Amino acid sequence: MKIGLEAEGRLKGIKTLFIEAHESFLKALEVLKDKGIGHIYISDQRNLLSYAEITYVFRDYHVTLDITRVKDDWIGDNISIMFRVDLCLKEAIYNSILNLKSERDQIKIEKDRHVFVFPMNCAMIAIPDDFAGDVEV
Repeated sequence: MKIGLEAEGRLKGIKTLFIEAHESFLKALEVLKDKGIGHIYISDQRNLLSYAEITYVFRDYHVTLDITRVKDDWIGDNISIMFRVDLCLKEAIYNSILNLKSERDQIKIEKDRHVFVFPMNCAMIAIPDDFAGDVEV
C-alpha cells in the first residue's frame, strides 16, 4: 500500500492510495481517513475481487480498478476500470472491452513502466451491420 500522485490516464496528478487486491480494505479505509485522499487505485490483475464489494466498501471514494478481465457484473458509479490488455489473451480482450463503460473506463498497455492509456470514450466502434453495404469489385 502506498500514497502518491496518479501518473496514468484521466486522473493523472490526483493524490491516490495505491493498493494490491490482497491487501486489507480495513487498513486502506484507515489510511484514507487520516490522509484526506479521495481516489483509490486497486491492482487486481488476477481478477479476484467482487465489483459489488469494492463498490460498497469504498462507496465514499472514487476507485480505479486495474484488471486483466472485465466481468459482466454489476459495478457501482464510483468505480472506473483500467483494463490491462498487455496481460490478456486475444479473446479475453474482445469480451472484456465489450463490458467497459465508455464514460469512465480506460484501456492500459504497459511495458517496463512505460504506459499508454486510452479512454473508452475515444473508441470508435463498428458492428457487423456497418459493413453490410460493402461491395466486392
